[in-house]
Amino acid sequence: MIEIPSYIYKLVEKYSPQRITTHLAIIKTESAFDPTALGDKEVFTKYNTEFTFPMSYGLGQLHLRGAGSAYTKYPDKLLVPETNVQISAGYLRECILAFPGDEQRGISAYNQGISNARLATWQQVNYDNYVVPVMSIKAELDADKYKLIDSPLD
Repeated sequence: MIEIPSYIYKLVEKYSPQRITTHLAIIKTESAFDPTALGDKEVFTKYNTEFTFPMSYGLGQLHLRGAGSAYTKYPDKLLVPETNVQISAGYLRECILAFPGDEQRGISAYNQGISNARLATWQQVNYDNYVVPVMSIKAELDADKYKLIDSPLD
C-alpha cells in the first residue's frame, strides 16, 4: 500500500488531471514524496576548495539544467511543493506529447530529457533503472493500492 500525503495528491490532481497516477509514480520514484529532496549533486572546485551543490530539487526533482532551469538563481523556490508540482506537471506533459502513443518513452524523457529519449539507445539503461520502477508504482496506483495520509502541510 502506497501512502501519499493528501496535499501532494491534491496538487497533482490540480496540475496533472489527465495523468494523476503517472505523475504520482514519478514523484514517488524521484523524491519518495519528500518536498525537500535534493539530488544529482555536482562538485565544483574553486581556489583549491571543493564545493558540492545539489542540481535537482523537490518532489519532481527538477534539474537546474533541465525543467528547473528558470530557477538557477533561486533554486530553493523549487522546494515549494505547489511550484514544483506545477512545473513538473508541465514538463511531464511536454515529455508525453513528444512521444505520442509511447507513454514509457515519455516517462523516460522526464528522467533523461527529451533529446536523450529520442536516441535509439534510450531504452535499455533508462528503461530498466527508471521506467520499470515508475510503471510498477503506476500500476499499484491504478489498482487503487494507495491511501491518502495527513501531513503537516495539509
